[in-house]
Amino acid sequence: GLVVVAPMMRHFKRNKESLANLLDAYLSLRGIIIQKTKLTTDCTAILKQLLDLVITESDADKRSFICACLTNFGRTFSTQTRKFLMEQLIAVICPPKPEPVHHLLFKKKSTQEDFIRGHMSRHPYPSTEIGTTMRDVSTRICRDLDLVLDADFGLELLVANKIISLDLPIALVYERVWRNSQAYHDAGGGEAPMLVVYRLQGLDGEATEEIVETLEPVEQDQEEDAAAKFQVTDVVSEGDTADVLLEYLRGVDFRSCGDVLLEYLRGVDFRSCGDVLLEYL
Repeated sequence: GLVVVAPMMRHFKRNKESLANLLDAYLSLRGIIIQKTKLTTDCTAILKQLLDLVITESDADKRSFICACLTNFGRTFSTQTRKFLMEQLIAVICPPKPEPVHHLLFKKKSTQEDFIRGHMSRHPYPSTEIGTTMRDVSTRICRDLDLVLDADFGLELLVANKIISLDLPIALVYERVWRNSQAYHDAGGGEAPMLVVYRLQGLDGEATEEIVETLEPVEQDQEEDAAAKFQVTDVVSEGDTADVLLEYLRGVDFRSCGDVLLEYLRGVDFRSCGDVLLEYL
């Protein structure tokens, strides 16, 4: 209760030992398996809520949480607990980028009115309600219109008068095909819904439109300077936290950890560790 009060919250955030103890209590309750009860489950949920309140988007809070995680690295030898702490560090330092949400409009090919009954909604569909690929688009159309077709071959999808491979991601088609089309500009530009024309394959004769099977990935915005992007990791060089983390990393199987952990490691400030990490990697 008192932690939620603003003055107490500020005091709690400034006190690194308090935050480390809060995280330690949460980890201890989270690790209970044999003696797990409704009470321990409820307490775990309350402590998690407190942690979420304490950790905000400010760099100061992120530094405090990183310190708390590293402190608890030294307190536990549980592989699962250390794995959880590493996941929390990654989430703070390299938060996952949210998938873009695009809107789609569906239009039946005018020459096939007599062969495809019904219509898709005239309101734009958010991509989150459809899926990630154009195959998901085809499946959604077949489902909504009760079309008994092979989703891979029965239906053709056209964007900007181009036949789109069903393997392509919706977001990539939006960025590479739709945004570069005259239809996009005619629709007002901005985040205009992507118009997808659907038709039964082969019904209008041999297709003459360009077929798009591959697309180059969209270039990401210029990356921030690494020193600025990961400046919150400078707390790793304080005290013996770097030694604790390095000791843990010596036991990590990098062949199975994926790119997320490697991206995290690129951001950690190990400059004060000398050549130890370089020798290890």
